[in-house]
Amino acid sequence: AAIGLWPVGSAGQEVIFNAHDAPVHAVAFSNQMNVLASGSADGTVKLWDVGTHALIRALVEHREAINALAFHPTSAMVISAGDDATIRCWDVPDGQLIRVLNGHTGAVRALALNKDGTRLASASVDNTVSLWDIATGSLLHSWGGFSEGAEAVAFSPNGKLLAGGAYRDDFLLRLWGVEMGSELMTV
Repeated sequence: AAIGLWPVGSAGQEVIFNAHDAPVHAVAFSNQMNVLASGSADGTVKLWDVGTHALIRALVEHREAINALAFHPTSAMVISAGDDATIRCWDVPDGQLIRVLNGHTGAVRALALNKDGTRLASASVDNTVSLWDIATGSLLHSWGGFSEGAEAVAFSPNGKLLAGGAYRDDFLLRLWGVEMGSELMTV
């Protein structure tokens, strides 16, 4: 499967290159490095040099499809999540697996980091949204209430609120206070 890069706001030409042997489910750019990550149905995460389009390395610890990727905002870490119900934190420069976050019992569909990178949120088809301490890998809180899986997650700009959403039978949007762990609203 291919990845396409298009320059925004310029007359530059798009670049399309073959990236994986299976469909690409997730992509993410690093804010600190000239790196693009891609995640595929083949279970691999690949790191690409944006300038040269060269493969830096493949990360192959997941056993099933990759659904979500996120780069840490202040360190050289990329985080991947997939159908194997795991979240994996990787060191970008050497490709080493830093830690595995276990706690979901179904595919993880979405990831979000707060602004300073201290908290990670994950949404899963196990009907939960979970909050993690990224430094220790500890599960801080897990919220349920979805009937057919949580599919989206996002922090507010100040990191005090967390939103989670589903699109299947319940079409829910839930909002929680991060510090107290309390649900504030369901729409």
